[in-house]
Parts: sequence; structure tokens; C-alpha cells
Amino acid sequence: MGERNFMKRLLRGAVVLWAVYFLVLGVRGLIDPGVYADNLGVSLDGVFGASTIRGDLSAFFIVASVFALLGALPFRDGRRRRHDWLLVPASLFAVALAGRGIALPGGGASDPGISMAMIAEAVSVVLLLVTWRVLGRTRR
Repeated sequence: MGERNFMKRLLRGAVVLWAVYFLVLGVRGLIDPGVYADNLGVSLDGVFGASTIRGDLSAFFIVASVFALLGALPFRDGRRRRHDWLLVPASLFAVALAGRGIALPGGGASDPGISMAMIAEAVSVVLLLVTWRVLGRTRR
């Protein structure tokens, strides 16, 4: 029983740190979309490009963060299956990972930025799914 509680707390803490990082990135991108240009390899071409990058990437990171927090934090409101919210950010990052995978045959594998982004996305998906699974276990 103690090991299970420790694992749940450890995973909850890891997801909360993950979510805070991406929430900060999302909010920073709303304020200054150049953050995405510097960190994610996208360019800001004109007002339309900047607003698209600001809106789309910030939405991605903020929504993923909010749902990760909703799924990881231990609310005591009597609702069951709250951990299912973790599937939202896991799905977002899995689709992003798949999208990057499409770029690999066209020479994307040689770009270290793509490789690092894919590693970060894969680790995120694994963290979120493992946490979802562990939090979903009930006592028998």
C-alpha cells in the first residue's frame, strides 16, 4: 500500500512539474511569440504568421497543461476517473509526435531539433500514460 501511494505521489509531482513548464511556455508564447521562434524553430512572418503561431501553439501548450493538472491533482470532490483527463495532453503530444514522424523520411532524422522534440514528445506521452494507468488502479 505504501509503495503504491509513493508511486502515485511521485508521478503526480512529475506531471505537475511537466504541466507547469508547458503552462509557462504557453503563456510566454501568448505574450511574446518570438519565444516559439527561438525554442521551436518556427518563423514569424508578418502579423498573420505571428498571430497564428501565438494562438495555435499557446492553445496547444495551455490546454495540455490545464488537462494534465486536472488529471494529476488529487481532488477530493468524490468524482471518480478524474485521471482520464490525462488522456487529453497524452493525445495532443502523441499526434504531434506522429506528425514529426512523417518528416523523418524527408531528411528530418538528420535535424537535431526534430530529434530532440520527438524525444520530448515521446517522454511526455509515456509519462502521461503511465500516470494515467497508475492513478486509475483501484484497490482490490
